[in-house]
Amino acid sequence: MKKSVHADISAIRNLSDSDPKAYKKKKLLDVEKNLRSLGKLGPKEQLKEVMCMDCHVGVLAEKGDHRKDLRMPTADVCGTCHLQEFAERESERDTLTWPQDQWPKGRPSHALDYKANVETAIWAGMEERDIAEGCTECHINQNKCDTCHTRHQFSAAESRKPQACGICHNGVDHNEFENYMMSKHGTIYQLLGDEWDWEVPLKNAVAKGGMTAPTCAFCHMENKGKFGHNLVRKVRWGFNPQK
Repeated sequence: MKKSVHADISAIRNLSDSDPKAYKKKKLLDVEKNLRSLGKLGPKEQLKEVMCMDCHVGVLAEKGDHRKDLRMPTADVCGTCHLQEFAERESERDTLTWPQDQWPKGRPSHALDYKANVETAIWAGMEERDIAEGCTECHINQNKCDTCHTRHQFSAAESRKPQACGICHNGVDHNEFENYMMSKHGTIYQLLGDEWDWEVPLKNAVAKGGMTAPTCAFCHMENKGKFGHNLVRKVRWGFNPQK
């Protein structure tokens, strides 16, 4: 937590414009705007810090009862401050439709991945429930954000690396991570990725961050020249033989 951006908001305000993280100054202004719209900050009041209680009790809560008020933050809690990112992620629900109704609307998506998991007949009928629950270990993005932005640093730089995606996108049934790492893109990443500046936002990763091969996030978060948290606009789902 102490290493996170949340722990030292003033450090963001004091970033020089030449710092690769300087884009976070505008992000902070957006967060404060969201909190003012909810009446949690005064008209000219600035956010001072983000503490444990903000996520686990209530945003800018002054006190809480450990027995009654403690919560595990869900994605909508993150959306209280990070409204744009939350809305973009939720837009995955409306991105994909299937011309022959092979799958319900919004599949695949992070925004509906838990629902897609428990609605599957194979999952419901599987006798080995411990194996079935293995699916649920990854099908949880619908309810949370810390699969990619792992707690308690919630690092954007970490979530830009292929390993962040590889936590779930691996294995015999969906081996995207293995395919990427064995590709020319993945080979270049493994050879040179430690020389890239991961603090640079994705839109500047090539020009300013030294990126010489695309990553999962660089391709799937981009759409028509803009980057966002809808990751399924360029997905082609081909696990099964179908029209």
